[in-house]
Amino acid sequence: MKEIQEKHKEDPVRQREEIMKLWREKQFNPFSSFVPLIAQLVIIIALFQVLKGGIGPTQIEMVYDFIKKPINFSPLFLKAIDLSRPNLFLAILTGGVQFIYSKITFALQKICSQKKKRTKKKTKPICKKYYKIK
Repeated sequence: MKEIQEKHKEDPVRQREEIMKLWREKQFNPFSSFVPLIAQLVIIIALFQVLKGGIGPTQIEMVYDFIKKPINFSPLFLKAIDLSRPNLFLAILTGGVQFIYSKITFALQKICSQKKKRTKKKTKPICKKYYKIK
């Protein structure tokens, strides 16, 4: 694609045609990654609509249909963290874990790209031992 972009810098119409031709040759669909995203969005919106109103005494029977009318529904997690109220500790913990995870992921991507540049192989994944790909 970079070669096509450099070759047809002054003609954007020709550049798009060549890119589309390349995508057809390689059987690449740029919109194929949207299908899982749409499925996730539908599920998230449905969960939001269900949980928006909260769980009242009439809806609790639908959640726990195998138990006859649970009287005491405790929102405590491990008898220490109240999940019915906003919790600053959980928010900071979640942000910290996401930050650490992203740092680890970017470090592994950097290592993989360096190994890929050294070996210059394009047929097989380079970082099998990092991602455990077989």
